Amino acid sequence: MLKAKLMPTGIPRDITVQAFRKTIELGRDTVAAERARSRHKALRYSRFARERAFRKGYHAGLATAQQECLDAIKALRNCYEEVLKSASEDTIALAKSIAEKIIDTTLTTRPETLIAWIEEGLSFLKQSRDICI
Repeated sequence: MLKAKLMPTGIPRDITVQAFRKTIELGRDTVAAERARSRHKALRYSRFARERAFRKGYHAGLATAQQECLDAIKALRNCYEEVLKSASEDTIALAKSIAEKIIDTTLTTRPETLIAWIEEGLSFLKQSRDICI
């Protein structure tokens, strides 16, 4: 008859080894499951952090681009107003110069025109009751 070797605790040695192996296998399974959960959490957090950083960068870039566009619009508006002011001053000066030449030419070639203009102005004054000088 074969006797099982007993451990100092009185438990047969082969039962202790089997229990130890089961404990190790259980520990490996637990570690593997915990590693998988940790990896899943890390990936989820990484994805979340990447998306948050992307949104933050996107909104910062968008705000910068909007400000640059507003600045460009203001600069163009100022330039446009300067061109209009300059053009209107030039247009008025040109119209005045043309009118002076027309009047000078007309009075030189047909002096009777001046008398007609004076008569027309006086008739206009007769029709108007309020005269402001």
